[in-house]
Amino acid sequence: METIHYILDNWDYLLTLTLQHLWLVALAVGLAILIGVPLGILIVRHKWLATPVLGIATIVLTIPSIALFGLMIPLFSLIGQGIGALLVLDETARQRGYVQDKKAQEFAWRRALLPWLEPVAVPRYWRIVDEMPVNSMNKRVYAQLEELFHENS
Repeated sequence: METIHYILDNWDYLLTLTLQHLWLVALAVGLAILIGVPLGILIVRHKWLATPVLGIATIVLTIPSIALFGLMIPLFSLIGQGIGALLVLDETARQRGYVQDKKAQEFAWRRALLPWLEPVAVPRYWRIVDEMPVNSMNKRVYAQLEELFHENS
């Protein structure tokens, strides 16, 4: 409900931001066409340029996909899903008070994040672990991370 109230109270500001976003998208697509079409023609004419140009393009295309995570935060908040935070605390940090009063500590973390994040972006679920679940190749195991948040609070 907090998100809906925010939207209703700030609809004019959100509309301005939406129009700015649409303008930026149109500008980006226009620039992509101006750069991409000549590069494509150049690659077709000079095959040896394909590898370096496509390598650079792959790197450049990765950056916007990371930004999409920012869109997920308010979207998931609107449909009732919250954001989770996974904290890896060592024994010293755990002894400083988290174990004694879990809810008070989570409230303090939320309060500390509010100056930097919009209310919809503040984590709703907190999980504390001794270490990040990783596989034999030292990569995060997303299935185990999901299980942490599917357990009952």
